[in-house]
Amino acid sequence: MPPPAPPGVQGWIALLLKLLLLLVQVSGLPYEYTVINENCPGAEWNIMCRGCCEYDQIRCKCPNQGDVIGYAVPCCRNEANECDPCIIHPGCSIFENCKRCNNGTWGVQDDFFIKGKYCSECRTGWSGGDCMKCGGVINAKRGYIAIESYPTNAHCEWTLNVNPQFTIELRFSMLSLEFDYSCRYDYVEVRDGDNVDAQVIGRFCGNERPPPIRSTGHSLHVLFVSDGYKSFDGFHLSFAESSVVMCRSPAVPPHGMITGDDFRFGAQVTFHCEAGFHLEGNRKATCQLDGTWSSEMPLCVPDKKMCLDPGPFLNGYHLLVLGADDTPIIVQFFCNSSYKLNGEFELMCQPDGTWSGQIPQCVKLPEKKHCKEPEAPVNGYYILSRGPGDTIIAAQFFCNNTFALSGNPQRTCQQDGTWSGKTPVCVKGCREPKVSDMVRQKVLPPHVTSRTTPVHKFYSFYSSSSSSTSIKLQNEVSPTKGPPVVEELPPGFHPLYTQLEYECASPFYHQTGSTRRKCLKTGRWSGRHATCLPVCGKFPNLNLQKLSDARWPWQAAVYRRSTKILKNESFKDDWQLICTGALINQRSVLVAAHCVTELGKLNVIKTADIQVVVGKHHLSDTKETKEQQQLRISAVILHPNYDSLVLDADLAMVKLLDKARINEKVQPICLPEAQSVDSSQPQAFVTGWTILSEGVHVPENETTRVGAIELGDTVDCEQQYAQNGISVSITENMFCARESKHQFSNICPSDTGGIAIFPVSSTSTAGGQKDSGLVWQLLGLVSWGYEQACKPGLYTVYTRVASFKDWIEKNMK
Repeated sequence: MPPPAPPGVQGWIALLLKLLLLLVQVSGLPYEYTVINENCPGAEWNIMCRGCCEYDQIRCKCPNQGDVIGYAVPCCRNEANECDPCIIHPGCSIFENCKRCNNGTWGVQDDFFIKGKYCSECRTGWSGGDCMKCGGVINAKRGYIAIESYPTNAHCEWTLNVNPQFTIELRFSMLSLEFDYSCRYDYVEVRDGDNVDAQVIGRFCGNERPPPIRSTGHSLHVLFVSDGYKSFDGFHLSFAESSVVMCRSPAVPPHGMITGDDFRFGAQVTFHCEAGFHLEGNRKATCQLDGTWSSEMPLCVPDKKMCLDPGPFLNGYHLLVLGADDTPIIVQFFCNSSYKLNGEFELMCQPDGTWSGQIPQCVKLPEKKHCKEPEAPVNGYYILSRGPGDTIIAAQFFCNNTFALSGNPQRTCQQDGTWSGKTPVCVKGCREPKVSDMVRQKVLPPHVTSRTTPVHKFYSFYSSSSSSTSIKLQNEVSPTKGPPVVEELPPGFHPLYTQLEYECASPFYHQTGSTRRKCLKTGRWSGRHATCLPVCGKFPNLNLQKLSDARWPWQAAVYRRSTKILKNESFKDDWQLICTGALINQRSVLVAAHCVTELGKLNVIKTADIQVVVGKHHLSDTKETKEQQQLRISAVILHPNYDSLVLDADLAMVKLLDKARINEKVQPICLPEAQSVDSSQPQAFVTGWTILSEGVHVPENETTRVGAIELGDTVDCEQQYAQNGISVSITENMFCARESKHQFSNICPSDTGGIAIFPVSSTSTAGGQKDSGLVWQLLGLVSWGYEQACKPGLYTVYTRVASFKDWIEKNMK
């Protein structure tokens, strides 16, 4: 516990507390202050009161109003022998223009008045004991005006004067005021003179500096005003003497004159024209700061004469369009009914007071005759359009099925009662069949072939053996007679007996349907619709001795989107190769179901997160980019019997949103013909790309891997897995295969995945392909195998594609 205070000090503290209580109770200040000790400082002051005179009155005032709001209690803690400032009072507004207060202890927002002084230093542009004074008269060759951190409700005026023989050039180096389109609140106003009534040069606000300002005389008046709402940083401008700017004497327009002989900066001249001419352009021009006039020289053009009203218009009427001076500028002519206008519909008033052309005339129309109903074309009909009085005005013609309209399909009733156009007829013709872009069509001329039958022979014999009479068949057609001449057919139709010849536009397609079709008399085409389908399973240049270099055109790379988190915590989309699929037509890729579903589930991956690339050979995505086709996905069709636990029916169809372009390096593979595959299957291969873990570097020269396989017995396959501690069941939808002991292989199917394929003779394939060579068919899809183990004797299990052929063909459409 601290020792008790000396008696003298305790007495002084008690007296001070009484004084504080008295000051709080007094409201009608000021009262006379009671002097405790005339000899100041006295013995009762302790070491902290260094010469502070207690009887000095400290009157607290608000800076804005100047009202006394109280007194401070002296407390001598000031080493500068000054009493501390007033207690903070809420009645005083914030004062922002002080930089430093009288004793150096107060900051920017001092709002106290001590001994008649506010601050010892004011912000730039402000002066006075309260730092609220601004403006004044400045007589100097050059100088500046600056206002820093202005308060609300400020009003400052400056008058700038230079020597009388000079003008003033004023420039803003900084402007930061409250913005308003009309500068109504905070603004700087510059006037061309020495008082507030001089002509305004400009009012400025916001933060966009105005261009340099030039006075016409030797004085400028600057006014700064702020309202009671917002405040900003202020402004800074500089001024300097400048010699008088002179403009050249303005050019006088032909037939014109000017008034005004003062060509100094700011002076104006006025243009006038002689009698009979009027001014076109600006009447006045002002000499600008750069020594040019504010507007171009106007023109004196002859006064325009007024055009007269054309007067009565026979068998019609006219309208006058008036201009801005109520003089006619346009006249328009109209005729009464049963008359037509012969001449210009509209005339313009010219400068010489005449109209731009001849006055037209209204010529009587001949009386319109009614049209009779037209005859309907044979094998056709028409629809009439009627006008007032149920008169016929038009007819639309149509033909029955298998007939085409030759002539005008629509005819109108003319003034003389005749029909326009050519009488249409319905003739036999065939509409041109639609074919795909891959079908090349050639049109052959009409041709009629003559055919003899046993009946023809009979009549020929009877005619030649009869000596008394000869029998002649009615309507006999000579075999050498060509087709009858028909009317011209509309576009899109062909005459009877026209032949169309078809072939495929690309060697990678084969044609189905008729190669030649003829337009028959019935209006239909002979034969079947011609189409061109991609050739499947063709690999003519394959060298079985160099399988490692083979580029399999039906192989499709299936990617899945993955998201990477970068060092800057941003996200980047990346695509990870997950499986190898087989292209079976231009819009379908066959792939193992476990590749496009979540691990161990039936949930299909979003189509936006899957991408298919065809035409690919190298594993790296940066190789052969021009030959690759990146295809978007429209749907993923999972086989309905897919079991994600035992991987039965491990099959899915990926439907492509983008159609694959067939070429030498992109072709579909054929589906298998046989419904079953066993160990007696001849040569077979498995192909695919190595599946790398995410983040592993992709070798630049890594390409498709391939290996010959031999099919195994199901019982042997299950026993092998059982001996390795894995209990599995091989269903009828699966088959087992292992690496061939005697042929090339650089692939590990269980670790790589891929597709199993096998070649067959081209004569045994479907679709009528009879050309020589081998045709490759899809045998299976790698489904599962030993984890991270690849030995020649180990079996890998494949999805048997032949078991699902009906389902595949149904979903290929």
